[in-house]
Amino acid sequence: MASKLSKSSSFNFALILSSIGYFLFLATTGSYFVSSNLKEFEVITKEMDNHKQKIIMMGLLAESELAGLSDKDPQQVNESIVPSYQDHIYTLENTQLTIEEAVARKVMHRSIRHLSRFINNPSILLMYRSFSGEKYILQRPIDGFHLEKSLFSEERCVITHVCAKYAYTDQLADRIIVSGVYTDAITSRPVISISAPVVSSKTPLAAINNKDIVGEYIVDQYLDDDWLKDKTIEVEYEGRKKYIHIRYGHYWLSDIAFTSNYVADNMTTFVYSYPVSKLLSEHLVFFAIMFCTTFLLHLKVRESNVRKSQLDVAITSATVDELTGLYNRKIFTAQEFDIALSESGSAIIAIDGNRIKSINDQYGHHAGDEAIKHIASSMKSVFRKSDFLVRSGGDEFIAILPRCSRSRATQLADKLQSKVQSDSVTSHRFTVGIACGVTYKELHEPLDHALLRADERLYEHKSQLTQAQ
Repeated sequence: MASKLSKSSSFNFALILSSIGYFLFLATTGSYFVSSNLKEFEVITKEMDNHKQKIIMMGLLAESELAGLSDKDPQQVNESIVPSYQDHIYTLENTQLTIEEAVARKVMHRSIRHLSRFINNPSILLMYRSFSGEKYILQRPIDGFHLEKSLFSEERCVITHVCAKYAYTDQLADRIIVSGVYTDAITSRPVISISAPVVSSKTPLAAINNKDIVGEYIVDQYLDDDWLKDKTIEVEYEGRKKYIHIRYGHYWLSDIAFTSNYVADNMTTFVYSYPVSKLLSEHLVFFAIMFCTTFLLHLKVRESNVRKSQLDVAITSATVDELTGLYNRKIFTAQEFDIALSESGSAIIAIDGNRIKSINDQYGHHAGDEAIKHIASSMKSVFRKSDFLVRSGGDEFIAILPRCSRSRATQLADKLQSKVQSDSVTSHRFTVGIACGVTYKELHEPLDHALLRADERLYEHKSQLTQAQ
């Protein structure tokens, strides 16, 4: 009897001590395992952000060129293209390119020269789907791809959930449509498609109508099969908004999880979940070793009764932009913008907010909106009223400064960084920072060249800030 009591006492003591050690171990190292897992999802979403920015810019550039080339011969436009890669045109009736298609192809070739990530990258496919001439212009030929009329139908767009021609008007407000995760019919690979519309030059700046959409740029971003193999994907709707949940479905209590949200467009949010049960079960070996060792040692030194106790630990996870009052991307097609840039050279500053993602996670999206408005307010106080201050998307901004030298723009960028960081966001008393990329657009230089160059300077600055941290 005493032996049984001793073993029971040792068992209870070992269970308690091992549980404490186990949870202390998770408390000190768990954040590393969680952040490492969530980082894989964040890498994918950062790539999506990059692709969105590029194809939105390509769509705007195509519209801008269409406005000036609407009366040109499509064949002349097509012959003026300087190929930067071996693309392929799929057509139903082998017809000549329309002016919209010729311009779209020209913008693809011109842009991709500055986008090394797209060249020979098997994880990305850039294409243009033409509704004006029912063609696909692909970045590269795809074995097994056959063009069918159904690919331009509303039914097909419902299947893939990405098609600007049949999208809701409010879905087009941010000029981007992002699909869920689906299986590509040709490659059988999991893919997310990102679409940006191209509208006719007659479309008013205030709105995009489906009937005016002549085509769309699409980026297919293929996902790693190994990353998805132990996950389930579920779609939940709230009205027309959809939430795409990526979960580890085979773990118990999988709804209790660490989550990372990514707003892909104004109708689509990805919710990635890392269940607490996965974190617990993957480190049960540590618990088992500690339990066995403690039980045997305690059994040797103590043969007395200890009141049984339990430890319960719960881990809880834990053309004006409406938000900022700055211009939105549609300013690039406005007449006043063209006139201002045609009179002189201009300095360009690409601006990107830091810590907005962590602010959203810590304080909520309303706090992230406050941080974005804080950056916008700082821009208004630093730059001139005649400058074009643009919120290009999310926490990304562009300042276009006509008749401003590069050296002066560099001083203004430094001043803006200092002001943004020195003034706290009043609602939560936190500070934010920014990264800047400064360049100069010569008078007759195409705007897209300068914007892409400013974007590269921005990424260089962000890399320097990351290394400094």
